[in-house]
Formats: sequence, C-alpha cells, structure tokens
Amino acid sequence: MSTIKINLDFYNNTLTTINAKQHDTFARFINVTCTDQGRKVVLDKENMSVYVGIHKSDNDDEFEHAEILSDGTININLTENMLSTSGRCYFDVIVFVLMILAIIMAI
Repeated sequence: MSTIKINLDFYNNTLTTINAKQHDTFARFINVTCTDQGRKVVLDKENMSVYVGIHKSDNDDEFEHAEILSDGTININLTENMLSTSGRCYFDVIVFVLMILAIIMAI
C-alpha cells in the first residue's frame, strides 16, 4: 500500500499531480492536510463531511465519500471506480460543515 501526503489550501487553487496506475484498487491512498493561507486547519469529523468530485478522461463524473481521520486530515482511497479509465482524472475535494438549525416558534 502506498500513501501520498499532500497539502491543499482553501485559498490557493494550485493543481497537485499524483501518479496512479489504472485498476490499482485500494492500494493507494491520498492523505490531505487542509490549510488556510498556509496555516493548518484541523477538520472535525463530528461536524464535517468530505466528498471528492471526480472528472475522468471519458467525461464521466463521480462523487465519492472521503474519511476525516482523528488527526483532522482527509484520507482518500483511490477506488476501482476512480482508476477505471486511462488518462488524467481531476479531483475536487469538497468539505461540508454540518449545521443543526434550531427553529423556535412562538405560538
């Protein structure tokens, strides 16, 4: 198994290139540390959720769940679906903050 560690900044749209082999299922992982203008952001797995938007070279788009680890980083498993097509594949890492809204109504 191989884990690639990268940093992704919320305000810097730099592309990061990662080499992976087609059909190399669950043998490669990407560990993502999120930053905010260079400062580390620890994600809270209790109140946040992460998904990966994938655009493959065959123009197929996928949406996969990613895991927030206990250290606040993101773990992305490169699945068979992600690696099913030869060529370049583009990922967008999407972080959702879960919010509970309390609505109080006066009757």
